[in-house]
Amino acid sequence: MIHDIIIVGGGPAGATCAKHVATNKEIDVVLLEKGNIDRYKPCGGGVMFRNEKDFGSLPAEVIDADVDTFTMGSFSKIATIEFSKAGIDYGKLVYRDRFDKYLLEEAQKEGATLRTNSEVISAKRAKDHVELELKDKSRLKTRCLVIATGANNTRLQRQLNIDRPVDIVNTVQAEFELPENVIKERFGGGSWELYFDTAHIAKHGYAWIFAKKSGLTVGYLDKMVSVDKFKEIIKGHPIIKEKLKDSKIKEIEGKKYWAHPIADRIVEYTFDDRILLIGEAAGFIDRFTYEGIWHARKSGQLAAETLLKAHKKQDYSIQILRGYENKWIKNLYDCEDRSIYFSRMDHHFYYHSGFLDEFVDAIITVLQEKQLIEDLLEQGRKEGREDILFIEALQLKIVDELQKKHDKKTFSRMFKEFRRRVLL
Repeated sequence: MIHDIIIVGGGPAGATCAKHVATNKEIDVVLLEKGNIDRYKPCGGGVMFRNEKDFGSLPAEVIDADVDTFTMGSFSKIATIEFSKAGIDYGKLVYRDRFDKYLLEEAQKEGATLRTNSEVISAKRAKDHVELELKDKSRLKTRCLVIATGANNTRLQRQLNIDRPVDIVNTVQAEFELPENVIKERFGGGSWELYFDTAHIAKHGYAWIFAKKSGLTVGYLDKMVSVDKFKEIIKGHPIIKEKLKDSKIKEIEGKKYWAHPIADRIVEYTFDDRILLIGEAAGFIDRFTYEGIWHARKSGQLAAETLLKAHKKQDYSIQILRGYENKWIKNLYDCEDRSIYFSRMDHHFYYHSGFLDEFVDAIITVLQEKQLIEDLLEQGRKEGREDILFIEALQLKIVDELQKKHDKKTFSRMFKEFRRRVLL
């Protein structure tokens, strides 16, 4: 038997792709997940506002908290934006076991066949199909293979001699217990917090705290990471240390600390004959925040649109699947709303300009201006705009702050970086 489409990887990309393909009841679509349906997945769990705009609201039982506040911090100071009080829904905070289970069950309801505990260990091409071997020694054949295995497992891409994420960043993460009332008092509700500090955290990344109702998800990312460095951050950073006071680290599946890679660049080719790459397997990610849930789901949706067309033509050749690239360029890379291209500018601005600490200090100083932020939140609410950090008035204030604090020569170098980021 040859299945029409097999998707390997049951994360947001794979589950979304399976759900949309399965809307055509004539298509035999199989989704293979190597773990249990509710396996733990290390991830901050921020499902930001674009997800609801494109995919609808999540059920209450999947959501752990709203993103009530956003905090940006350095080694010695912070600024907080209170989105919920301004009537702005910035997003939701989830745990990936519940979130991914929900997406997988939605794919099943639509008609996709889900097989859990089904790890694919090898793949090879034939004339009219791709053959997969599973860990249990069983074999499956498919007319088209969709790879959604993230940046952590690129084995299939290597075996099939297709592109895979090479440039990556790495993360270490842990879950912490803290009473709900303490979280509410200390964080103001659900909170997304980012801390930048090249001397004490990372030169190419940041530390984060996602404060949820039932606990804290804490981690950091950089090109190279270690558990020892993570311990130094949570015990030695003066602000983070206080935020975690009296919390207790959770042990999950026998582990306290989880490390995993995140893609840092889109692969050159996301399609081949009878093969598509989606999610982080294709390198789709916000290159500043490294948020990837929306990118994963969107790429899965776009891949499904391409696959529906391919099935109608009964043609999974590279000429037909090339249409997927056109779709993601338009809807992920060049889209107006926080495109990957724009995040690439932010990536260079923060991580490669040499001024990360100076830029963050200026941004925090401006965000501490209460009246300015209240005015911007009101503007964002009226315009239906959640991401107020990119409103022109705020950008100009940041430029003014940089000019006040630095000499003319240094500011000139900074402004070149800032202008490139804002104008492009």
